[in-house]
Amino acid sequence: MNNQAAAAFRTNAPRFPVGAVIVKQKTVNGYTGNDGKRVVQDNGVGGMIKRAPGFDPKHGDWEYFYFENPKKIENGRIASCVKCHDSAKNKDYVFGTWNRAGGD
Repeated sequence: MNNQAAAAFRTNAPRFPVGAVIVKQKTVNGYTGNDGKRVVQDNGVGGMIKRAPGFDPKHGDWEYFYFENPKKIENGRIASCVKCHDSAKNKDYVFGTWNRAGGD
């Protein structure tokens, strides 16, 4: 998270400010290896940027981006992102697990 997003997250703000950026390493649920250890596979990078009011008011004015290869970044109102994040409408469309110990 950038500073704007981290500040909103720490204070449980009802809305993230314009300019907030959240980035997350996407993973596949993985599998249990022959040694009994859980194997989780990286599956790209996804994120969201809070845009000015009017960008996409039906979905919290968030712009989404995703890439597996940094040379091929998909961004905008990505339908699969919008559909999934709609389930977190009451949290300004933000959900996930966060490592608080790692800082901002």
